[in-house]
Parts: sequence; structure tokens; C-alpha cells
Amino acid sequence: MVSFDGIAISDEMTPNNNTLTRSRRLRARHNDDTSYWRTKEHQRAFLAAHSALNGKLAYETNGYSNSRRNTAYDYDIDDDDYYDLELAMIQSGDEEKGEETRAYVTKSSLAIRGGLIRLPTDNVRLVCDPMLQPGILSIETRQHTTTKAGDERLPGGYANFGNSKKHGDSYRIPCGMYYCCHVTTGGDHVGIGVAVAILMWSQDIRGSIAYAKATQRVGILTIEERDAIISGLEAVHSEWAAGTFELKPGDEDIHTANERRLTELIGPLVGGKLHTGRSRNDQVATDTRLWLVDAQRDLLKDMATLLEVTSSFAQRHIDVLMAGYTHLQPAQPIRLSHWLMSHAAAFERDAQRLQELIPRTNVCPLGSGALAGNAFGVDREFLAAELGFVGVTRNSIDSVCDRDFVAEFLMWHSLLLVHLSQFAEDVIINNMLRCVDVDDAYATGSSLMPQKKNPDALELLRGKAGVAIGRSVGIMATLKGLPRAYNKDLQEDKVPLFDAVDCVKDCLAIATGVIATMRPNPAMLMKALCPEMLATDLADYLVRKGVPFRETHHISGACVRLAEEQGISIDTLTFEQLQQIDSRFDEDVMQVWDYETSVERKCSTGGTSKARVLEQIEQCLAFAKSL
Repeated sequence: MVSFDGIAISDEMTPNNNTLTRSRRLRARHNDDTSYWRTKEHQRAFLAAHSALNGKLAYETNGYSNSRRNTAYDYDIDDDDYYDLELAMIQSGDEEKGEETRAYVTKSSLAIRGGLIRLPTDNVRLVCDPMLQPGILSIETRQHTTTKAGDERLPGGYANFGNSKKHGDSYRIPCGMYYCCHVTTGGDHVGIGVAVAILMWSQDIRGSIAYAKATQRVGILTIEERDAIISGLEAVHSEWAAGTFELKPGDEDIHTANERRLTELIGPLVGGKLHTGRSRNDQVATDTRLWLVDAQRDLLKDMATLLEVTSSFAQRHIDVLMAGYTHLQPAQPIRLSHWLMSHAAAFERDAQRLQELIPRTNVCPLGSGALAGNAFGVDREFLAAELGFVGVTRNSIDSVCDRDFVAEFLMWHSLLLVHLSQFAEDVIINNMLRCVDVDDAYATGSSLMPQKKNPDALELLRGKAGVAIGRSVGIMATLKGLPRAYNKDLQEDKVPLFDAVDCVKDCLAIATGVIATMRPNPAMLMKALCPEMLATDLADYLVRKGVPFRETHHISGACVRLAEEQGISIDTLTFEQLQQIDSRFDEDVMQVWDYETSVERKCSTGGTSKARVLEQIEQCLAFAKSL
């Protein structure tokens, strides 16, 4: 048994049967101190923390059999890493025509977060449609010969992974990725709607239970029929929760899939009444709002954690000074905590904006029908109360086509990612200057240069902002040309929405981890300070003697020029030299050249003095606790 800082790995582990016990993220550096493990075939490998934004470990191989050198394969850290998945359907090809057999994966609700898939026949190609997050499949044979699968993106959104393999070969899907796969047989298929909206199965069932109660109240259902429907829907919910729900050809979307299964359980006579007066138009709007409200509340908790960790870091390092910059030029001395709390201020605004989004999202469109309203007079206020909404939408036409709440969320997430990107850039620069040290868990080494420690996680944070902005622009482009009421174009809101929520959660986790593990280097931070940063303090000295600032600005500038001409720093100018420039300088002017005094003079609200920064920290912590 070998161990990497709390992650234990059995010496009998092979790529096909291992478990990793989660302790904390880490990086096992590739050097003489690294512990290695071997498979029975002596495949040399090591574990390194994956800097991608999904909390995975990268498993890297070197020079074994047919494996590519230095190829990374991803393994989730969570317990019970591998899951046995089923091939929902095999589409047999005509061997005489040279057609392949294709295996289509549907188990685990079509949103597969990882697993081992064994192919039941020879000459089978696994076909996945990465509707939500394209990724790379790794291929592993029973002999543990590890090869890298292709990640070719083909027209139509399909990705084919690997070549034809023999019976018993297995395909590895990296945990943390979503793969929504079509199931094809003849001309029938599981529709794109169910592949995209699969994450909303719970919300869809909640909405149907509430609707069954509402229709019973207006006499569409008897009490017995209502109870039968609710019992059946609870059984469907249990199947989803247990991972045993089976999608079938003909399931156009999550709504028809759930209703089809309900009818199978309780019969069409009662199950067929559930949809009375309801349309998939108001149904999907309801599901999406329910799902997003849950996600927004969850993200607020993540924002609170980020703010708490940021404030705690600032509190611990309140006495550390650093150089403040404008235009990336040395400007004035500030506290390290003041700099970090400047980013916290932006994050706090992001959290406030997210709070403001929830009430606009949390209104109930159910009961609006296709567009004209409900013909049976269901009580929409009752539906809203049953589902936890704060109210109902006002206009049934707008109810089914309004996606402002999706657009607002995507705009919000793009601005949050911009702020995270700015934070990442600041840390990257300070890490380069050795003013702060980014923990190994959020950095990787170079494949060629052994001295390198690259802040990959922060670079990916920075890069994710561009993708986030693209999602925001994309949804606006989708919405801009739509006529009123529901149009199928609106289905295109799900992919960017689900991606955005996952991206934000991952990025917040990475940013929180970077701050929690980041180590300041006070000596290097002080080294970055230069006396010229106190030129404004020199001008302020004369201001306190009654000299107009415009004049003192020129006087201080003359002192800077004199120091430059003599090739010395401004703080080494003698008192006599300063008096030659302006006779109003007294001997106490030499006290100006003190960084601590400089920062403590910035004592206005929001300033960099110790008391003011501590105020900012306390206010931020109080806000975080309120989320």
C-alpha cells in the first residue's frame, strides 16, 4: 500500500478495479520524492491533481505497451469511483456491407458521471452525444493495455471514441463529464429533449404531483385517481433516484418519459388524465424555473463559502504589506488584505445580484396551458404554493415563452466569471513575482521543463470567462427573433444553462481552494515596494502645511526627477537637497519614507489602513453568513 497525502492506493490496483478514498486534492510531483504504483503488468504511473475545474485526478502513464507517453486519464476522487453501466441498445450493422455495430448508452439517466462499460459483442463502436460537456473517453482492455481514445468532433454533434474493439473491451468515461446519448432503433429514438432536460426529472415529477392535486380540486380527478397518480409518480421518482428508470424509444422529452412510465404503472385510464389542460409549454417552463431556483440557492451557499474563506485569509494576513499597482505600474503601498478584499467586494456584488435574480425566477407559469390559459380553471395560486413559488406569472402567453430568467442568469454567471478571471490574473502575476505561492494542488509541472510550476487552475478560471460570455451572447441571439408564445428554439436554453451552473460551481470551488491554500511571501511582497511609491505622501506632507496640492504635486515631481538624475532612490535624498527644491520642507519630512505610516494614513472608509480593512472583513463575513 502506498499513499499520496491521504489518498490510499492498493498495490494490487489495476485501472479496472480501484477505489480512491477522498481526503483532499493534491499533486504528487514527478520527482525523486514521488511514490509510484505499478499494475501487474508493471505499468509505471503516478497521480497528479487535475487542474481542470471538476475536482478530478489525472492518472498519467509513461511508456507502457501501446500507451501514448505522458497521456493523462481522468479519475474521479469520490468513493466507489467506477460504476457498472448498461448498454441500453445495440444497433447491429450489416457485416456484408461493412457496417459497424453501434452501442448506445442510456443508463444513469443519460447523464453519465463516470463508469465502466463492457461491450457485449465484437466489432462495436461506442457512440456518445456530449450534449452538455464534451470530453474524452479513455479505452481500457481486459489486459489493461491503456490507449487513448479519439476525441474527434463529428458533424451532428456526435463523438466517436476509439476503433472497433473485441468482446469484453471496456470504455472509460471520465467522471464529472456529462454524456447524453441517443438510443436509436430503426426510425425511433430517444429525443434530444430527454437528453437535454434529463437533469430536471425531479422537478418534472414535483410539478406533476402538484398539478394532480390542482385538477382534483376542480373535479377533473377523483380523490382516488389523484392518490393513484401521486403514488405512481412517487414510484417513478424512486426509480430515477435509484438509477433504475429506463428511457425507451419514443420518449420525446422528460415530460413524456415520466408520463409514459406513470401510465405503465397505474394504467392509461387514470394516468391518461394527468395532462388534462396542461401543455408541455407551461410544463417545461415550470420545470426550468424550479430547477434554476434550486441551483441558484445552492450557488449562494458556494458564494458564501468563497466570501468566508477570502475574509478569513485577509484577517490572518492583515499586517502584510504589498505594492499596489495602476496600469500595472507601481503606485502606492497597500495591505495584502486590502487587495484581496477588493476582489471580495466584487464577489459580494455578484452574490447580491444572484439574490435579486431568485424572486424573478421563482414565479409559477404552471396552469398557463399552451398559451391561452387553462380551460378547467385550475387554481394557479394553489399550484404556486404547492411548488414553493412566491407567486404566479401574469400573462399566459408570456408565461410559456419567457426565458428572461435564463438570460439573466447567464449574464450573471458571465459577470461572475469575469470577476473570477480578474482575480485569477492578479494571482498569476503575483505568483510569477513570487509574492504569493499557489498550492501544488492547483498547479502542474511542465512535460519538458522540470523547474516549472504552472498555475493551470487559475489560467482555466481566466479562460472560462470567455466561454461564459459566449453562453450569454448565445441565448440572446436565440431569443432575439422569436415570435410570441412557445417555439422549439427555446429548447436551446438548457445546454448553456446546465453548463453555466456546473461551470460556476466548479469555478467557485477552485477559487475558494486557491485562496484557502495560497501562501503569501512577505519578504517578496516588501521587496516589490519601492520608495517612489511614497511620492504622493511627499506631496501630502506639504499639503498638510497649507500648500495647494497642484503645487505640491509639481514639487514632489521635482524630487523624483532629482533622484532619477542622480541615479538614487527618492528616499535617499538628503534633507538639504529637499530644501533646495522647496524651503517649506522641515526635518520631519524624513518620516515620510515609511510604508506602514503611508498605509495607516489611508484611513477613510474603504481605505487600506488596518482598522478600515478589518471593517471590510467584518462586513463581508456578516454578509456571507446572511446568505
